[in-house]
Amino acid sequence: MERIIQKIGRINEYMKIIDMLKDECDIKFDTLLNPIVIIEILSNSTELYDRGEKFAHYRLIPSLQEYILVSQYHCKVEKFIRGEDGIWRIFDPYTKIDTEIKLEAIDCRLLLSEIYHRVEFE
Repeated sequence: MERIIQKIGRINEYMKIIDMLKDECDIKFDTLLNPIVIIEILSNSTELYDRGEKFAHYRLIPSLQEYILVSQYHCKVEKFIRGEDGIWRIFDPYTKIDTEIKLEAIDCRLLLSEIYHRVEFE
């Protein structure tokens, strides 16, 4: 098992929400091992980096199957999935509050209404 920090080029990233299939954390080193799904909450200051360079680093992690980007400014969730051929695919953005998003890799379903519970958009 390799530490996520090693796989992303030793960049100390703060991942806001991380989900995984098994308990794969190394508490001693505060490190996630072998993530399956990574969910990023986008901000104006980090969005370009999260979509570009950071995602490029994450794509080098063999265990990673899904990358989810969540807007905090409007109802929009984007899902990227690694195919069996290793090629990443993007789905059309989920933009309706009553839409359900399925995280295939961990057999989990989330409603956008749950993700954005108590969020008031300007």
